[in-house]
Amino acid sequence: MSSILIIDDEEQICEILSDCFSLEGFKVTVANDIASAKQILNSKQFDIIVSDVRMPDGNGTEILTMIREKNIPSIVIMMSGYSSISQEEIYELGADAFFAKPFSIFDLLNKVKELL
Repeated sequence: MSSILIIDDEEQICEILSDCFSLEGFKVTVANDIASAKQILNSKQFDIIVSDVRMPDGNGTEILTMIREKNIPSIVIMMSGYSSISQEEIYELGADAFFAKPFSIFDLLNKVKELL
């Protein structure tokens, strides 16, 4: 069973993604801020990390940078409805995929399956 960490400050998005990934057989963990995500990542490893870029306590790219600097072998998918960082910069930091909000949950699920 693949594990996934969802990082987003919007509870509704976390709930929808969590439900969809759980139905697909993933073991889901949710973090609603950068600080919680960092704590979780220091104690657990995930196959996939889906993170919002813009968060109240920081930028999701901090998580992406931390993962790549520590050589954590996770697939990282970034998502954003608005960001001061470009999609190209997100890929340069090491993201495996990027989704602009709003996006189709089916497209996200297909991308996850493709990347696995």
